[in-house]
Amino acid sequence: MILELHNSIELNLDTNNLTEHKLNQLSALFRLRRKGVTFILVKISLLEKLLKLPFSPHDISNIRMLLKDQTQWSNWLKSLDFRIVLTTLNDAKNSDLTTQGNFPHIHLNEFNDCPPTIIAENIHDVKFFKYMANSYFKDEIRLRGVKVTANEKLGGGATINQVIQTHQENNEGIAFCIVDSDKKHPTCTFGETAMGVKALQLSNLTTTVFTESREVENLIPFSLMYEIFESKHQRLKIDEYKKLREIKVSGHNPIKYIDFKKGLRKHVATKGVCEVTKVFWSDVLQELGMVCDCNCDSAKKCTCIVIDGFGSDLLKTIVDKLKTTDFKISEIEEHYKDELFALCKKMMPYVIAPIETIV
Repeated sequence: MILELHNSIELNLDTNNLTEHKLNQLSALFRLRRKGVTFILVKISLLEKLLKLPFSPHDISNIRMLLKDQTQWSNWLKSLDFRIVLTTLNDAKNSDLTTQGNFPHIHLNEFNDCPPTIIAENIHDVKFFKYMANSYFKDEIRLRGVKVTANEKLGGGATINQVIQTHQENNEGIAFCIVDSDKKHPTCTFGETAMGVKALQLSNLTTTVFTESREVENLIPFSLMYEIFESKHQRLKIDEYKKLREIKVSGHNPIKYIDFKKGLRKHVATKGVCEVTKVFWSDVLQELGMVCDCNCDSAKKCTCIVIDGFGSDLLKTIVDKLKTTDFKISEIEEHYKDELFALCKKMMPYVIAPIETIV
């Protein structure tokens, strides 16, 4: 995450109003920087004044580190679209500044110093996106000296709106929430879970993003899938999915809206679904040289397999592979880059942190 020290802190120092408690808070913040929890934006003039105060040698070392950071990181960090501004102002003024700008303003003494939290419907979703973001920072935009730092919180699928609400009510700090859209075709409305999250009253420390694709599984690069599946049967199945990726219906790619866990059944194009869904998937079947001759009672009971799925453990298997793989996001298929890169870019100011400095 990124913190910024407001001008009011320097004004307090200049007017001898920077209390011992506030100085201790600053000391604690500087230690967070050394521990690799947060970047801190601060005016050089304030740091130079702090160097003249009777801080401990360890604190002085941390302040000097921050001076170096302002030269190395300041301009780039300010270009990102989220940070927390710490002030010595009252609640009313902080509220006004928050409303006027894009960033939450919080009193220095009230700052919750815990790392940000990534919330997603499944814990494997969280881990997947952390791996993707880490590779994006290092491999795609080639940042050095940074890492992803965030707590992980399980949303529990349909209960994710309750988890987000409780996180806010308990004042647990920054939350970056990634939610599956559950869209069954390009113009489909979001699913019930996503709509429940959309209905929440969010604090200025909580950000929610929704996948454009149906689920996280739709964002798994095929290159990774080839690595985890060794059997000829599974690899042939991946090839079938790749054929779907090459199809476009009304300018949209159906691979984004298939349930990778269960696969594709012909029932999705029958009279038992909404007309728009039926038309879209009927066109997909036609592109594949198939007709919808399905008479099954429901999607769950449908045995008319177009392409089989990879099972409910697909994402877990991928995450386990990423633990031991030097994954390079810049080398993935072009099809995945737009959405994955956009999600990683949105995550960046919330989860980026400096590498821990050991002395």
